[in-house]
Amino acid sequence: MERMELLLGSDVTVKCPCPKSCGSDCSVIIPAKNSSKEICYEDSLYVFISNVGEKNKGNYRCIKDGMATSSTILEIKESNIQGEKTVFRTPGEDLLLLCSDLRNITHLTWEWTSSDTGKRKTIEVNVKSENASCGQFYRKQNYHGVKLTVSFNHSGQYKCNLRNNTPGIIINLVTVEVKASPSPSASYQSNASITCTLSHVYPGIGHVSLVWAQEEESTFIPVKKHNVTSHSKQISHTVTGMNESSVNWTCLVFRDNSLVAAAPLTLKYISTQEIHPTTSAVQAYAKPSGRQDPNKAIIVILCVIFFLFLGLAIIGFFHRLTSVARASNMQGLSSNLEEIQYASVSFHLQKNGDERNLICSDNSSRPEQQEVLYIQVKQTGWTA
Repeated sequence: MERMELLLGSDVTVKCPCPKSCGSDCSVIIPAKNSSKEICYEDSLYVFISNVGEKNKGNYRCIKDGMATSSTILEIKESNIQGEKTVFRTPGEDLLLLCSDLRNITHLTWEWTSSDTGKRKTIEVNVKSENASCGQFYRKQNYHGVKLTVSFNHSGQYKCNLRNNTPGIIINLVTVEVKASPSPSASYQSNASITCTLSHVYPGIGHVSLVWAQEEESTFIPVKKHNVTSHSKQISHTVTGMNESSVNWTCLVFRDNSLVAAAPLTLKYISTQEIHPTTSAVQAYAKPSGRQDPNKAIIVILCVIFFLFLGLAIIGFFHRLTSVARASNMQGLSSNLEEIQYASVSFHLQKNGDERNLICSDNSSRPEQQEVLYIQVKQTGWTA
């Protein structure tokens, strides 16, 4: 039997050996009203608990083939003035910044140093008025502090300072983020790239590894592993040939062979039926079963009549437009016809054989349409 005494707000993992498989043959009995996560991975069943509280106290018994194989008792420390712990969180999870002092305190501060930029920020906690400058005020037993909702860039070190700047507990927060690209949604037989990233590692954190595992019937099957260094803090994997059985993934984080975090990632599978309806679906729509709604039939008839009149109106419009154009063309042709004009010619007769050039011009009132006719006449006879 193992006994573990934990700080309020800490993380803990209970490990039950399952040599063959987890399934129904290997399980763990946990205290009532517990909030924990069970993960079956390789030859072990892990019970992972974050933000340990009063409800997590009790005896955790590992059962194999109906018999108890091991037992772990979790207890909560009443208070803690100094110490250091490391917690892992994914964006959206809660982080409890709790500092305890058996003495009656009215004020404390948390100093945060970012792991990314090194910038510092102070969180003021007024115990007497129960409020905080950041996050939500939290009190439990002799612990006082705040509850923060974590984002990826909240990683770093948090130091508690009590009265007279007395140093309290130190919490190292490492954040874990999972993403899918180009999108969490993928269609049939397409590919998706999934990435799991740690915010940072620090000296003394120990050996940290990342594992992409696929969930199949409550069992996590390892697909890809990566040992984390200060220069390589992420693991990527390409999911090829998407189908319904390749959507559930989890990034498992191990520290010194102990499970410390599990970040789930669910891909949205878009089947071909969602993109292109099947023939049966079209037929079902075209021939619905059951009694037809008479109002729908009336609406259909009115729509047919409307579109019929609309078609006739369009045809009449084009017919009228064609008639106007034809009339305009006829008017243009008539205006180009020659106007018959009368002209008189006079000349003095000469002897036979003389030739005269006669110029005959019309008397049109429009100069632009005047035409000149040149005629050559040969004189054949004359009298005195």
